[in-house]
This record gives sequence, structure tokens and C-alpha cells, in this order.
Amino acid sequence: MTREHRQGISAGPVAQHVVGRYLAACCWVLMLFAAVLATGKVSAGTSVPDTLPGATVISADWLKNALDKHEPIVVVDARIASEYKDGHLPGAINIFDGTFEEEKGRLPGDKNLPLVFYCNGPKCAKSYESAKKALASGYGRVYWLRGGIPEWTTRGYPLE
Repeated sequence: MTREHRQGISAGPVAQHVVGRYLAACCWVLMLFAAVLATGKVSAGTSVPDTLPGATVISADWLKNALDKHEPIVVVDARIASEYKDGHLPGAINIFDGTFEEEKGRLPGDKNLPLVFYCNGPKCAKSYESAKKALASGYGRVYWLRGGIPEWTTRGYPLE
């Protein structure tokens, strides 16, 4: 048995450096998370409101009926691109809430055209936030499918 095994291996300068960098990285992640919470984009312990002033909360049945009648509606999936690619409502465009300001030019120029926003259900704030931004941008007919994808699929409606 070597002397190091008998006495235990001590942390040398390299090990101390690695541990120090790890702790610094953990602190950085915690500070970033605190900053995100402070922006209001992620809410700890709060729920998404049931209503949005200026917008109309709709059901999956209402939207399916409107789509079946080929009414002129722009459906906006406010989720991230990978979620959109995994399955989205028929004809929906993907404008992630986090990039809404950069991508709002993809919305129709006619601000009276109905816009429907949805995401991952009643606990997901992405569609709520996007609908709020659309209202602030002057869109007058904003609809919010608060139940999102879960309500849509529970009804047996198809995804693309």
C-alpha cells in the first residue's frame, strides 16, 4: 500500500481548480435563473390567468368548428420549434413567445384578421404572453385557446 492510500489522497491544485470552476458555474446558473424569475417570464408558484383582457378565450371545439368552415383565421403555436415539429394544430404557424418581437412580422398585415394563440395547456404561459403582445401590437381580434394542445388532442382532433 502506498503512502497516498494510507493517508488518503489530498486535493491538489488541479482538483481545487476544478471544484472552484464547478462552484462558479453553479452560482452563475442560479443567478441566471433568478434573473429569469425577475423578468416575469417564468413564474414560481403562480398560475396562468383564466382570462386575458382584450382577448377571447376559446375552446378546442370552437376552433375546430371555425377551421372546418374554412374561416380566415391565423393559428399561432407559441411553443418552441422542436415542440411544433413534434405536432401542431392544422395550419398553425410557429412563432415562439420568446422570439415574438423578432418574428411578429410573420403575422398578417391586416390587424383585423383573427389570431388564435395556443401552447401546452392551461399552465403554459407562452400563448398567454404572445396573445398579450399581439394585443399590444394593435391586433383587434385575438383569441386564446387556453387549453392548448392537451384540450385539442383530448377531443381526438388531429395534429400535423
